Amino acid sequence: MRENSKKVLVVYWSSRNLGVLDNIINSLEDAGFKIKEMQFNYLQQFSINKILHIRSNTNILNLLYLLILGLKLNLTILLYKRVYLFGSNLPLFCPFFINKGKLVCHYNEVPKFFDNSNSVVLKYEKAIFKNALNIVVSNALRQQLFETINKKATYYILDNILAFKYYEHDEYSFKKVNIPIKLLYSGIISKNREIVRIVRAIKSNDKFVLTLIGEIENSYSKIFLDEIQGNENIIYLGKVPFEMALKLTKETDFGIAIYNLKDKNNLLCAPVKIHEYFHFRKPVISLENPPLLHIAEEFQIVFPLKEIEELQKSKTAETLLDSKINSINFEKFEESSLKEFNLTINNLLQTVMK
Repeated sequence: MRENSKKVLVVYWSSRNLGVLDNIINSLEDAGFKIKEMQFNYLQQFSINKILHIRSNTNILNLLYLLILGLKLNLTILLYKRVYLFGSNLPLFCPFFINKGKLVCHYNEVPKFFDNSNSVVLKYEKAIFKNALNIVVSNALRQQLFETINKKATYYILDNILAFKYYEHDEYSFKKVNIPIKLLYSGIISKNREIVRIVRAIKSNDKFVLTLIGEIENSYSKIFLDEIQGNENIIYLGKVPFEMALKLTKETDFGIAIYNLKDKNNLLCAPVKIHEYFHFRKPVISLENPPLLHIAEEFQIVFPLKEIEELQKSKTAETLLDSKINSINFEKFEESSLKEFNLTINNLLQTVMK
């Protein structure tokens, strides 16, 4: 067997996270494949930006850098039989290879062209998408949406589960909740996450204490910092070390995973963050996005709100106080997620990666 027959090129946008990408790479390595990794990113994400001071993704230096990466990607694809693209933007960089039988396009987000934009760039992206042969998405609802534009592709569903090789499984139980109920938001502080609306709702309800951790999106900084001033039940800790984030997750009562549902990507999202909460047996407060409604109905570990303002109501706190959740709820969810993930990985290995 030629050495090249057991190689896979894995290309991803931004940093390597402790989520589905690591699980995919680990699974391929366990199957005997040698992985070549290639990362796409903007220059401001690297230490060189201390010299360049780049603030915009469309900066000429960023565009030149991405062009060079694109040329490198196309040349590298020529050397590999199997290619796995992880990231919604990456197919744009290799349009001539997108209908290659051994190339997998993993759309970790819903592309913007589903919003019916007339942008030339989005029309180009849509044309590329329509030619993809192997598409990976995070849930069946996203698959149904994607099939409205590309019916010929073979679809695979890989949930955004934690990288289980990096997490030792600890035995946590859902402890009885007391007043004030401890809530945690972990992630970027942005308008897309409806943070100011969440803060406004919670700060008027003394039955809750909300801790927030994460960086603030520049354009959102002033409105957010002004909103949290002088509120004893709102605690903002900024960006914290990974170990501290895990400690805070262990100590909270409920995790917050709320997004602006006017966006199709958010509406059909069951974010990786829920798995971090679930790992520590912490249920999630969300809005009524369909993937999380499914988890709520089947496993009773998500509490969907019709609107964020329900957090102002004493009745909401009483419902959370009376919730009867057991560790078995989380264990059943994890078992189901891992089973489905492994079935899909094996299907990929036996078809595209064979």
